[in-house]
Amino acid sequence: MERRAGDEQLAATRIVSGADVDDGPLTRHPVGYLSAMKGFAVHYSHRVVDMRHKTGSSRRRVCAKDLKSGSVHSRGLRRNQDDLKEF
Repeated sequence: MERRAGDEQLAATRIVSGADVDDGPLTRHPVGYLSAMKGFAVHYSHRVVDMRHKTGSSRRRVCAKDLKSGSVHSRGLRRNQDDLKEF
């Protein structure tokens, strides 16, 4: 509020408990849409630890760590005009 004139009007909201944004719908809608696509899967409790691709190639390799078991999984993907296909 520094550098404001004392008679300048303003609007403010204070939320004692934290943010007033509900992130749930922002996540559920795209995941619901993508879940209907062939080859799409959601892996909860995982962290992407590596992602590689060669310049000019449509192939990608994604490595993810299961945070519960500690195991690391690697998946190859190829991008085409329709969707991502596993190879």
